Amino acid sequence: MGAHLRHGLTRSLLWFRSHVSPAALAVILSALIVAYLLFIPPVNGYANNGDFDRAIYVNGLYRLTGKPYYFFTYMVQKYGIMQYFNESSAALFSSQPLFIKAAIGLNMLAYSTKVFDIRFMGLIYYVLFLGGIYLLTEALTFPSKRWRNYIIALMVVFVFADSSYTLYFNSFFAEPGMFVAMLYSFSSILLLARHRFKRRWPMVLLFFISTVVLITNKQQNAPLALGFALTMLSLLFVFHKRAEKLYVILGTVLILASGVATYALITKTFNNINEYQSMTRGVLLKAKDPEKALMQGGIDSQFALTRGQTYFDRYSPIDVNGKYMQKHFTDKFSFMWILKYELTHPSEFGALLNLAAKDGQLTQVKAVSD
Repeated sequence: MGAHLRHGLTRSLLWFRSHVSPAALAVILSALIVAYLLFIPPVNGYANNGDFDRAIYVNGLYRLTGKPYYFFTYMVQKYGIMQYFNESSAALFSSQPLFIKAAIGLNMLAYSTKVFDIRFMGLIYYVLFLGGIYLLTEALTFPSKRWRNYIIALMVVFVFADSSYTLYFNSFFAEPGMFVAMLYSFSSILLLARHRFKRRWPMVLLFFISTVVLITNKQQNAPLALGFALTMLSLLFVFHKRAEKLYVILGTVLILASGVATYALITKTFNNINEYQSMTRGVLLKAKDPEKALMQGGIDSQFALTRGQTYFDRYSPIDVNGKYMQKHFTDKFSFMWILKYELTHPSEFGALLNLAAKDGQLTQVKAVSD
């Protein structure tokens, strides 16, 4: 009896290994885990911490009236689709609208032309995410189907299908686009290095497109252009024909240009947000004497009350968009002002760097839904 069971188990495992690759296993498990969280009621996602508005209105969506709209606490599943001319202008240059427009189009085809369900946003990212998981696992486990490669596949699922990342799919944060683009960018260059496919150009093109999407996704990603440009340039050692080398050089130039454009097109509104929080959650946060720090820079000490505040806080001591705030606070300092202060206060600067290093390990925002 025992020998029969062992024989049956061995046959089952051999069948599994011959029909299900490590990459396919990773996709199947990721699909089940993430689909349950995103699409099965109660629907999970992230709540609006204030960042959603600049992504919603410019893409033709709005908050539905007559229904409660939550900030920070609960995810809002449904939004209205504008039925009139949209006069909103983009607050920043980003590749994020590519994903949002695709989700709205799918929503209008399959669900409603007037109401947008956030799950269609999640679906767009979900499909792209599974493709990225497949390529990443394939890159890490090629060329064999050894059992240890199935352990690698399980590790990929454990790390990348974590809800800290995937809950972003049901939101209007820019992070999921960045997450998915990074999967494709890293996987494609690794597949090229491991000579997974005979035709290399599809992977080169995938690397280029995903990298540009990643860099232009958020303004903070603009400096990444330099590193990715060097990676693209390294492909000169892979291709030998003159035309191929010219395409690689062109791709490198375009990646650098995307970084420059992303930085140069930062709007005044977005710059004000960054400057405000650089002061309230930067200089003032770790200043031993906030009032003195402000007075040394020619700023009224009363603004020390903004210490620790974010631009989107519901209970700010003063209207952050008001003329008074702009005249007496935000117009009084600049990036150079902040840099000079930090360099002349090394202990406070060190404390901020330690805080940044600690926060860099956090992947789940406080605005998780339910």
